[in-house]
Amino acid sequence: MTTTAGTAVATHTVLPDSDALRLDFLRHWASALPGTPAGQEAHASPRQAVFLQLPRLELARLGHDAPPLDEDAVRRSLASVNERVDCADFTMAALLRILYRYADSPLLSAALKQGIERTVLDFKYWIHEPGQDVMCFWTENHQILFATAELLAGQLFPDRTFTNNGQTGRWHMEHATTAIRHWLGWRLRYGFSEWLSNCYYDEDLLALANLHDFAQDPAVRRGAARTIDLILFDVALHSYRGALGATHGRAYMRDILPAVSPVSAVAQLFWGQGGLTRMSLSAPLLASSEYCAPDAIRAVALDRPEEVEVRARHSLNVEDAFARGLDPANPEHLLFFWGAQVRHHERVVEHSLAYTPPTHYLYPRISAWRDHFAFHRRTGKAYDPDPDASADTQADVYTYRTPDFQLSCVQDYRPGKVGFQQHIWQATLGGDAPDDKIVVYSSHPGTEELRGRPSYWTGNAVLPRAVAYKGLALCFHWVSPQQSRLWYTHAFFPWRRFDEAAEAGGGCSGGRGTGTSRCDRCARRGGRRRASGACSIR
Repeated sequence: MTTTAGTAVATHTVLPDSDALRLDFLRHWASALPGTPAGQEAHASPRQAVFLQLPRLELARLGHDAPPLDEDAVRRSLASVNERVDCADFTMAALLRILYRYADSPLLSAALKQGIERTVLDFKYWIHEPGQDVMCFWTENHQILFATAELLAGQLFPDRTFTNNGQTGRWHMEHATTAIRHWLGWRLRYGFSEWLSNCYYDEDLLALANLHDFAQDPAVRRGAARTIDLILFDVALHSYRGALGATHGRAYMRDILPAVSPVSAVAQLFWGQGGLTRMSLSAPLLASSEYCAPDAIRAVALDRPEEVEVRARHSLNVEDAFARGLDPANPEHLLFFWGAQVRHHERVVEHSLAYTPPTHYLYPRISAWRDHFAFHRRTGKAYDPDPDASADTQADVYTYRTPDFQLSCVQDYRPGKVGFQQHIWQATLGGDAPDDKIVVYSSHPGTEELRGRPSYWTGNAVLPRAVAYKGLALCFHWVSPQQSRLWYTHAFFPWRRFDEAAEAGGGCSGGRGTGTSRCDRCARRGGRRRASGACSIR
């Protein structure tokens, strides 16, 4: 592990000591569940519970005082994996790290270790294996998590028979390695379909940290390290004073505010500017990893130049993927299209149906879309060849940052399409503390409930046409009655968080410190409703 205390880089930014940041993180999370009083681990979900034990195991490995392991918490996590609940692959990342890094820890009992090994040998590692489940395999983050778990399990038990599909560990290693190599190559070439996601980057890092530390193939380890670098560089470039205040390919309401974003803990771990109040799954793994963030990336995260403009492209449209040699008829390539969530595109849907086992719960949905397209072909009726509300195709990202504010937008992204979790634009201003940040954005609600994808405040029922340049964002909505019953848009403008705020002329304005924001809106009714808005920030 490299120490960088007092290191000066080209921008003359002084970087904090990496070892000290890791130790502070481990001690903090070994003693308390983030956001709750110390000792209340029972509040953690079964998915989270085992992650809170990793800092204790790492402290003990390093020779520091550590609280005893909460074996009941680990058993709750084991039970959730054995039940094959959705996101069980997240939990598998922590369980496998325990077997690889802490198998001989005095904190780990022989009985608990045997229980973890049994779970690893019994798990369902891919959609084609037998057995019922409610697990999502196909999105970008789940693909790498399942493949990584399968590879590492196979490495641990190369000659053992895995009970779910009757194959050996060596078979599982070969099966997983192909998928991992493709996934890493696609991310390094084309970026992330779930671009700048404040939650799914956290989950990608689970798999990547384990690959970096434990994969036997040196090429896989190098690819994992480069991809972690890429994620951290994304976070550094698109962060305002430690907060990933960016447009997101997928987001949840619980993660949008900077103080509760999962990647805040990752930023705190690597460059000391983020926060530890929200549970992050990847930060405990990274804090116990041999991975070290490059000083250049840490300097970018901490630098405060007078003006920064970032332009980036993530993912691919279906037609562009074809042009680059990706063919959904090839099962190995099909997973790229699934990762971009275009399973139902007219040029992908037949291959999706052929790939999906008829017993899996996704099969009826794909089959329905296949039949939908067939009906329109027979009748000649117009139809949308790309109906996926959740599609994360080519995203042209623009972010502008000054010392006083940041504005980020995905430019002209699929305007008029039905939306899902895409967070189109955001302005961020405020001070250094995570809970001192102010977030401003607008959306077309998908429902008047706080839960849902899209919900009242997350995503858009119908995606707008949005563009931004420097401190100005323009956002236009055009909604038909067939698309949504909610004929209004709204802005998230936390009035009371500003030092001063006012409403006049159909808009509102507010200031915090040296940053100010103004949002204006106009609308017209008719057979359709058109709403337009502008946000300026300086």
